Amino acid sequence: MKVLLKNLANVDRVKKRRIYKSGTVYIGVSATRGGDVHYLEEDGEIEDKYAAVEFDGRYNSKYLYYAILSVHEKWLSKYIQNINVPISNLKEMQIDIVTDVNKQNEIVNKLNLLDIWAEREKQTISAWKNIKKTALEKMFI
Repeated sequence: MKVLLKNLANVDRVKKRRIYKSGTVYIGVSATRGGDVHYLEEDGEIEDKYAAVEFDGRYNSKYLYYAILSVHEKWLSKYIQNINVPISNLKEMQIDIVTDVNKQNEIVNKLNLLDIWAEREKQTISAWKNIKKTALEKMFI
């Protein structure tokens, strides 16, 4: 089912010093070229260069985060203006969702496992790079 973001969430510019609830998605809208998308894992503040997407609770917020990620890059190429993204356009972002919450939870669990795996691989690569750096430093003394 295709749904406009504004029909699933309150989408607005981040307010300074406001504490946002975990599950809030925040998307770069100012001084951004990539329009990065993030998921707030625990309650906290968000920089004001972002738009906060606060969902109404009908669906799994992490699932909706992944749904946004799946269309964001293509959407951004259409709506970015210089280095800013208009909030009014962000509200019109259309995402494709599965409405069955159990299915959403299943998808989130699988994608979370992939994220964990990817993070472990990044750590492994970083460790190998450090080993290489140390070896090169010792080789050319």
